[in-house]
Amino acid sequence: MCVRVDMELVNRRQLKLKCSHYLPVDANTMKVLKPLPCVVYLHGNSGSRIDADDIVDSYLSEGIAVFSIDFGGCGLSDGDFVTLGWRERDDLECVLDYLSADKNTACIALFGRSMGAATALLVASDDRYYHMIRGMVLDSCYTSVRQVLLELANKYVGKVPLVPFASMVDKAVDLLREAVLHRAGFDLDAVNVIQAARHCSSPVLFGHADDDQLVLASHTKNLFAEYGGEKLINVFEGDHNSIRPKAFQDQALSFLQRCFNDAMKEPTPPPSPVAP
Repeated sequence: MCVRVDMELVNRRQLKLKCSHYLPVDANTMKVLKPLPCVVYLHGNSGSRIDADDIVDSYLSEGIAVFSIDFGGCGLSDGDFVTLGWRERDDLECVLDYLSADKNTACIALFGRSMGAATALLVASDDRYYHMIRGMVLDSCYTSVRQVLLELANKYVGKVPLVPFASMVDKAVDLLREAVLHRAGFDLDAVNVIQAARHCSSPVLFGHADDDQLVLASHTKNLFAEYGGEKLINVFEGDHNSIRPKAFQDQALSFLQRCFNDAMKEPTPPPSPVAP
């Protein structure tokens, strides 16, 4: 048995974020009997918290709670723009603050896809939050927004007016950067995910589809090479938006179960001495 608890969190920018918390419960009491491991699902830039449906059933059946969020500017949450990880960090930090104080949560892992994966890495490299994150599954992550744009621009050289020649690619991306800064108020170049990866320590499973034409698989391979902690990688068949192979989904679940088991084995620190 399980329950879904819908809620609203408010981030540092005072945006209301719509969230859903899926919890395994006792069939007789319909209550959570003990603190549970929890996976926070982080959707891509065109997604919403409903994307967590891909994993909810299998994780609940293993006694793992799932928490999903509509990032600001997505789904039913407040906000006008997505920022490809820059402000989504605030949203994830808001979720981690909530779960760290939640009596039903024993430990936390992250499952991110594309923008969600980039957001996970940015937060996992933060000294304030890295210790909360026991493991991560990162699907189709990118090294930087600029690199994605450069690769996309090169595909359309001579096909669109903005990039008539290869020599115009860098200039075209610079113009786009200026437009985004003016319209949405953030710098594309500030989303430097590979730099964050070097400072992460949580165990991670990277996944990427081999025929992804939006974010090339080379991004994940480069992140894997630079990642600072324990790491695994799986490059599977598919494209950016294809249904993920069952083998990868099973591997992700098994990997996070191991991360949670390792976290549960860690000794509890002794209580602080009471002052006389």
